[in-house]
Amino acid sequence: MQQAKEFRQVYDLMDGSMSRVAQKKLIDEEWSEFHEAFHFMKEEEQLKELGDLVYVCLLSIHCYTATVLQLIHGKQKFKWW
Repeated sequence: MQQAKEFRQVYDLMDGSMSRVAQKKLIDEEWSEFHEAFHFMKEEEQLKELGDLVYVCLLSIHCYTATVLQLIHGKQKFKWW
């Protein structure tokens, strides 16, 4: 968790609406890198890029409130049944 905090500080990704825009740009960038790796690179590189994508997605959750997470979990529960 300390690494995530340091990452967010280095890239100035503290909470707030502007941070969400920056997080979205990071997600877009990592998605593009994963997409390229998936189609043109070996599995090891695919996994590395997928890990980067998951990492920035998880970091972006910090820009949203716990209420949003509760809504997601509530909707997912119905999809799983």
